[in-house]
Amino acid sequence: MKKLPTELAGGSRLKLLELIKAEPDLTVRQLAERLGMSYTGVKAQCLILERKGYLSARQRRRPFGRPEVLYVLREKARPLFPEGGVDVSLSLLDQCRKLFGSQAPEKVLFLHFQAQAEQISQAIGEGTTTERAQALAAMRSTAGYYSQYSPGPPARLIERHSPLAGLFKVWPQAMAMETAMLGKILGCSVRRVQDAGNEAEIIFLLGC
Repeated sequence: MKKLPTELAGGSRLKLLELIKAEPDLTVRQLAERLGMSYTGVKAQCLILERKGYLSARQRRRPFGRPEVLYVLREKARPLFPEGGVDVSLSLLDQCRKLFGSQAPEKVLFLHFQAQAEQISQAIGEGTTTERAQALAAMRSTAGYYSQYSPGPPARLIERHSPLAGLFKVWPQAMAMETAMLGKILGCSVRRVQDAGNEAEIIFLLGC
């Protein structure tokens, strides 16, 4: 990650932004519980980050009582969650195309996701489909996908960030390869769903 802006120095505000990135539907009270901070302290930090342009407040209606206030990330926060090594990957794929022909990059991508499927499957080990899906979500969260497993129905992986987004823009066929990789790891059909109005959230529906 690049050098943090001055207003994020100290780490607590960055942790708050990371938590909102991972779980955007948490209330201020829930954020405070997750971070081990006071409600007042978290509320104050959210207001500061809102003034600085990192957060926006929205309301969620409840059956009874006043609406809940939730905070969501704004565009200014996007550079804090970078895409991992995409520039290098794109350059290597372009050189591969120049050296070995127009079909070479796609073949390289296919081999990459195939190798990833094997490595991740070995790391996850055996277990029920639910256990494997939970382990997969944990691994992808560590890799920067902010992934969560939801048993549903339907069962799904919900991801708040894709380090490969820049790669997918240039090589969109790689999205299908990633989806196929997840299916191979879990041993079931997987379908990628993304709301055009919410690029920050990707859902993989699991036919397990």
